[in-house]
Parts: sequence; structure tokens; C-alpha cells
Amino acid sequence: MQLRRCAQQITIGILLLLAASCGKKGAVPKSGVAGHVTAVQGEVSATRAGQPARALALHDTVFGDDTIKTGVASSIEVSFTHNNARWQLGAEQLRRVDSSVAWRAERQDLATLDSKESIATGSAGRNTTREAAESAETLL
Repeated sequence: MQLRRCAQQITIGILLLLAASCGKKGAVPKSGVAGHVTAVQGEVSATRAGQPARALALHDTVFGDDTIKTGVASSIEVSFTHNNARWQLGAEQLRRVDSSVAWRAERQDLATLDSKESIATGSAGRNTTREAAESAETLL
């Protein structure tokens, strides 16, 4: 009897630990406001399903399901609210916000991402390199 009670307590303890580790810490949002435009140059627009394209200007709201299009000699920088990452998109690019490396990045104080998508997090001090498919995007 005492062995059964001990086994039940251990099982309950393990289940509680598993439940605690499955929290939404650092979760990437699936919808809603993604962030705001912190810099824009030239013609940049955003499109969402079922809506017409809209021109983007400084401080405009950007959503995760937006597709950003930059024109010739144009660029944009977006600051994401869920992870403090800043995402830059260069000229003549078409990219969905929630498919960017910056969108999936861990919450950070400082990160730099070049065209090969090399992330250096200042707080953790570790570097991770990822291959990018002909990308002109930057995570700051």
C-alpha cells in the first residue's frame, strides 16, 4: 500500500513538472499585431489575405500574416513586439512577416543577422548560423 502511494506521488510530481515546462514562455504569436515600422525608405506596402495592399509609413502597425513588398531602392525596418527583434528588408523583396528569421528568433536584447542569417545574441553570448535563401533581410 505504501509503495503504491509513493508511486502515485512520483507520477503526480512528474506530471506537474511536465505541465510547468509546457508554458507559453517565448511563444510566437499566431495572429494579431506583430510590431511597428521603425524605419522606411521609398515605396513599401503590406498585403493581407482578403484586403487591398496598403502603403507603409513610419509607426504603422504590421501584422504577422502581412506580406511586405519593397520597391526599387526601398527598405523597411520593423520592430516585433513579442521578441524585441528588429527586422530589416531591403530593396525589391517580397516576404511574409511570420516567415522571417526575426519572427522566430528568441526574445533578445541584441541580435545581428546578415544575409547568411548569422544570429549573435548579446545577452546569451552565443552564435548560431543558418543558411538563407537569397535573402536581403536583417535581424538587428
